[in-house]
Amino acid sequence: METSSGTFRRSNRLAIQHCRQGRGWFELLNNGNMVLKDSKGGFVWQSFDSPTATFLVGQSLRIGSPSKLISRASPEENKNGDYSLVLEPRDLAMYFTGAKSRTPYRYFSFLAANRLFLPNNTTLINTTFNANLGFDTQVTNDGAGGGGTFLKNPRFNTTLSYLRLEIDGNLRVHTFIISTDSDGFQTQLGKSR
Repeated sequence: METSSGTFRRSNRLAIQHCRQGRGWFELLNNGNMVLKDSKGGFVWQSFDSPTATFLVGQSLRIGSPSKLISRASPEENKNGDYSLVLEPRDLAMYFTGAKSRTPYRYFSFLAANRLFLPNNTTLINTTFNANLGFDTQVTNDGAGGGGTFLKNPRFNTTLSYLRLEIDGNLRVHTFIISTDSDGFQTQLGKSR
């Protein structure tokens, strides 16, 4: 969009004008997905298609791209770290790739830990983080359905939750809780190394 210009409108949207394609705008949806819409309201781009180390409820990994979450190097450095959560055709697995070795070491498998069930002759095509603090999986084999797995039994409303692959390789669920004591995020352990 090199020839585009952007202005803020009273509706708090960033409107983008492109000389050949008309107007478009950015919008932050209720589920946290930042989308760029064209003049007809269709999605041109969405942040849910570009996961980093964090997954919001409703965000997916797909075979092909994007198929993994990658931890951050450190709280100060916004670059790829040593840990990844990877969707594979027959598993959802966690890997460590250290600075001295570029060969990934698998340190957790959802399938091996009986956290994921795949019928024979099926292939995972996507997995979506859900509000039950788990993953909904979709498999393919002549129209076969899917399944699910959970990370933690929810004790409260998990609508405002996100999953993060931390810099230490742990997979944690953070949930914003509104209570009479105090408001804030609570961390629920999902998978520990």
